[in-house]
Amino acid sequence: TNGNGHAAPEHQNGSPQPAQDGVRARAVPKSDTFSEIQPEVSPDGVGTAYPPSNADSAADQRRCRHCQTTQLLRTKHCYDCGRCVYTFDHHCFWIGKCVGEKNLRLFYCYVLVEFVTVAWACELCLSTFVYANTKAWARDWFVWNLPSMAAFLLCLGFAMLLGSLLFFHTYTILTGQTSWEVWRREAASYMKDVPPEVFPFSQGWRANLDMVFCRSHRQPPRRWAQPSAPWDEKQRFWWIENQYWSCF
Repeated sequence: TNGNGHAAPEHQNGSPQPAQDGVRARAVPKSDTFSEIQPEVSPDGVGTAYPPSNADSAADQRRCRHCQTTQLLRTKHCYDCGRCVYTFDHHCFWIGKCVGEKNLRLFYCYVLVEFVTVAWACELCLSTFVYANTKAWARDWFVWNLPSMAAFLLCLGFAMLLGSLLFFHTYTILTGQTSWEVWRREAASYMKDVPPEVFPFSQGWRANLDMVFCRSHRQPPRRWAQPSAPWDEKQRFWWIENQYWSCF
């Protein structure tokens, strides 16, 4: 600010002009493709607002009509939770909340632990089966082991469900996708010009794993850029999705 208490004018490139008394204002750094900025409280006190970026992308054009806040790219409003979720994945009715950028790794660990627990329960059910050495051994074996069989089939069904869910989320994490972008790709406006075999937000499977499991949840949400060609080879997960076949 200058001596009159007014902010010094700035150039378009973010560097401030010198004030009349020779005091310079702090320059605002440019935001790159994956810049991280601190959220600010909106003037109306509702939700979270983000300052405008120099990047001319759809992330700075979207606004949620329900929360009355600026939506970053890949952010979606959840009607069940009544809030916008950063890097929205899906709303899970099992845990009663949305899964997104801040809690995806916790949800993945939860599914993994559930799968291991149910698989262990299947093994315990099998250990309770008894053998019948009677003349009517088939009938007696079925009657004696009916409760164990019912418990095993129930646990096996949950194990198959959790195993499929675990495999699917492993696939989405490795390719830098979200469940909503996989199942509702046509509904995401920022994905309309992206080829089906391209995953525009992927940084390579190692960087994708690091982004989910090693990034602190206390850091501000990522500011994604609008996908545009040319596409990098890291954005193609060829052994699952390519021009010859698709696993989904």
